Amino acid sequence: MRSVVAVMASAMLVAIAAVGVTAVTMPGCASCHDAGDFAQDTDSQAHGGVPCVICHAPAAAGSRVTFASRVLFGMVLPVTQARGRTLSSIADAQCLSCHEDVMIRVVESKGYRIDHAQCAQGSSCTDCHSRVAHGDSVSWARTPLMEDCLACHQTDDVRNACDTCHMPRTRHERLGVSPWAITHGPSWETVHGMGNLDSCAACHDAEYCVKCHGVRLPHDDDFLRVHSKQAMDAPDSCESCHFQEFCDRCHGVEMPHPVAFTREHSRIVEEGSDELCGRCHIDADCTGCHEAHVHPGGAIGSLQLQSNVDGR
Repeated sequence: MRSVVAVMASAMLVAIAAVGVTAVTMPGCASCHDAGDFAQDTDSQAHGGVPCVICHAPAAAGSRVTFASRVLFGMVLPVTQARGRTLSSIADAQCLSCHEDVMIRVVESKGYRIDHAQCAQGSSCTDCHSRVAHGDSVSWARTPLMEDCLACHQTDDVRNACDTCHMPRTRHERLGVSPWAITHGPSWETVHGMGNLDSCAACHDAEYCVKCHGVRLPHDDDFLRVHSKQAMDAPDSCESCHFQEFCDRCHGVEMPHPVAFTREHSRIVEEGSDELCGRCHIDADCTGCHEAHVHPGGAIGSLQLQSNVDGR
């Protein structure tokens, strides 16, 4: 038993010493990363000469110990699993330790103007600048998207003129970047719906889409409540964007109902789908038919039945 305790104590001391040394010295990452495309992409970037630990290793003592533990027991010795991006993620504090001035002035770079103090709240630096250190070798490249900016710049109290954020560029140049390069490209008729429809309003008024689609896009807030009438009056306008499965997934049954649905609908209700029916139908939709047909001589009476028949 003493031998077991001694071995365990020795192992703990070795582990603590290894973590401590790693936390202090932060040995270089070059043994694994200084080769191939990753090294070339890194060297070609503005941060190519910056030591890895400046960005990847936290400054606080406790954070450095945690980071060193993950390196040793998540990578060197795979005792635990380093989940997600725990080793490659960059804390904002690391970026701001060199670039703190971006929070007190409007930055102009690569054709854009941005006031980080106002526009970057709630975002991480790497949400827009993930490629600044390793170029195309990053596992998840993220760049600023106009769709994100429009969440604020389409509101009444924020300037929405293009030159507020964009330094002088032609319309063709603006359409050639970000998702707009696809939604406004040669195949725009089939792919333009892939973009964020809210961003269309930056250039197109509400009636622009109606000419082709027959309805306002994006749909009005009240559209879900009244869309059934639109679907029945002009089904082609819906089918230009939505497949049959789109309606079926929401309604839980085939929509519009097929011809044979009346004969089958009782089975669907018995299987527990009556809650789905309640999304569109009120109780009177059921009783109007069932009380008249199932109980012709009962509570409704023959006069009511005859009235229903004559009403058809």
